[in-house]
Amino acid sequence: MNQRHSCYGTALRALSLVFLGAMLCVVVEIGMYGYERIKHPLGGIKNLDFDLIQVADHSGDHLFDLHKGEFRFLPYGVYKLSIPNSKVSFTVWKNNRGSCYIHSADGVLLVETDGNSGIGNPY
Repeated sequence: MNQRHSCYGTALRALSLVFLGAMLCVVVEIGMYGYERIKHPLGGIKNLDFDLIQVADHSGDHLFDLHKGEFRFLPYGVYKLSIPNSKVSFTVWKNNRGSCYIHSADGVLLVETDGNSGIGNPY
């Protein structure tokens, strides 16, 4: 009888270790997800210096105007940006975490992007 309790105790201990290992994996996964969300927050497009930037989708349909100092979150996609005062237009692609800052230095257009966005057509 004593051996039977010993076998059940060993099996129960093994099952509890498997369960605790699975719970540890879940906790680590949730922590990694939270860390990535903090490290790479949702990004968008910010107009720092220009009076007006017009944002359109890839097909050219106007989405919205971005005035000086405004910031707008944009989902994954390819966008056409136009600056009417400078007579400049260009294509920006980004994913949900990509950021794009548009400003000027001594009249020269500067577009700053990160690893989750870029200038030009990615296709």
